Amino acid sequence: MMLKRFIGGALVVIVVTLSLTNIVTFFAFIMLISLLAVNELYRAFENKQSRPMIFEGVLLTGALLICFAIRDYYLLYFVVITFFFAAKLLFAHNKYNVVDIATTIFGILYIGLMLGHSFFFIKHDYFFMIWLVFIIAWATDTSAYFSGYLFGNKKLCPEISPKKTVEGAIGGICGSVLASAAFAYIMIPEQMFLVILLGFLGSITSQIGDLIASAIKRHAGIKDFGNIVPGHGGILDRFDSIIFTIPLVYYFVTYIMV
Repeated sequence: MMLKRFIGGALVVIVVTLSLTNIVTFFAFIMLISLLAVNELYRAFENKQSRPMIFEGVLLTGALLICFAIRDYYLLYFVVITFFFAAKLLFAHNKYNVVDIATTIFGILYIGLMLGHSFFFIKHDYFFMIWLVFIIAWATDTSAYFSGYLFGNKKLCPEISPKKTVEGAIGGICGSVLASAAFAYIMIPEQMFLVILLGFLGSITSQIGDLIASAIKRHAGIKDFGNIVPGHGGILDRFDSIIFTIPLVYYFVTYIMV
């Protein structure tokens, strides 16, 4: 199992690294994982007798990402989808109810709105800082895994994720801080303190994102969102930790560091 997890993790690192070589491949990468992740999320909701509008939700998630990447039409976008779903509730009330529409909108916001922030790094000309998002997430995940495996004793949130421990969470934070310090030393040594602080906050956010995904899986009664990534499960299983970390890093860099 550990070998399978290592291979799956290595494949993800390779794919992410290749996607970060230029803006076009990065856009394609974020678009792909977002559409796959929101589809996985909707399939999970179906296990609880909910009927999210999968096709419409995936399509509108892609449209939101394009709005992020090309134009600043976010308010118009949300006005349009509000009218769209209100019309669905009115004219398709025999097929979809308010809960179905709510879960569909949640998927668009949870995946599209959060991951769409990654394109802001390009607009503000500090694209290299997107690396810190993945460094924080990977360092947290790896350090938490081995810390929990070696020293884990006290359960963190047993009702949500029985395998996660307090020791693992602390180890994840330590790993993220060290990795962030190494990033700062190489890329922006003059911002060392702030990058270390971001590594600390980002690790906490990353682990919260992981727990939120675990809570959704627990609610849906599933172990994984899919089986695309060997040893990790689905796309959402592998990238749940960056969903909230991307906006955190963006706003921290924009309003505190720059």
